[in-house]
Amino acid sequence: MRLNKISKVVIGTTIAKLPAYILEEFFSNQKEIQENYPDSELVISTSDDNFRIDVPRELKCKIIKYQKSVIIDTDIFTGNKIRILDMVEGRNVARSYFLRSDADYFLSVDADMIYDPNLISILMDEIKNYDIVMSGYMKKNHRLGYSLGCALIRRKVLEKVKFNCLIFSSSPNMPNIIEDGWMFEHDAIQKGFKIKRGIFVRIDHIINEKDKLRIIPRRITTWENIKTNSAIRYLIVKLCILMKRDLPRMIIKKIGGKL
Repeated sequence: MRLNKISKVVIGTTIAKLPAYILEEFFSNQKEIQENYPDSELVISTSDDNFRIDVPRELKCKIIKYQKSVIIDTDIFTGNKIRILDMVEGRNVARSYFLRSDADYFLSVDADMIYDPNLISILMDEIKNYDIVMSGYMKKNHRLGYSLGCALIRRKVLEKVKFNCLIFSSSPNMPNIIEDGWMFEHDAIQKGFKIKRGIFVRIDHIINEKDKLRIIPRRITTWENIKTNSAIRYLIVKLCILMKRDLPRMIIKKIGGKL
């Protein structure tokens, strides 16, 4: 930890192919975030050889390219598996950059989301006695989610935990993938780190040029509080690993509703 009172933050994201209008909004928002918290830097990892984007001159930004992931077994879900593996590799490229820096915190974000410009200060106020703080956002299926789309992580966590996913043989109707967000929570809890979840930050999830899914800070409900309990979430992932199935997604598909 540095001696001065202001902690340095690396903001990490991975980008594949996104429309220009999304990237323009994302960079504009990141510029606002850096203006509000100058001791931060954006790092983008990408495996897209054609990735060409004009980063605003005022934005502190590092772009790192890496080799695209490959997968041997092929089925109807191969594209999704490659996407997940590629994202995990990209997150670990950003993690390596962070660990080589002198930053105290890593802020994981998604490039198709727009955040409150005071994002860092808000999450700093929330992390306190925790090691990770996650702010919920609306997924494209209109469900509340907690994952690496908005997660402030202390250095000591990433010194011990890498980003990871598990991919098992797929059934005809269901890709059996335990994604990186779930696995990160599982591995962090297993190492004894404490996670705080809530809806602390305004986040707009960009769907298209006209539509965004917005969430604003609020207290979570009793049912939401149960679903964010670390012990319950850890046991769910343990069961998924044991069964080699994405059980929450299978249940949602079965009942046609929302968890």
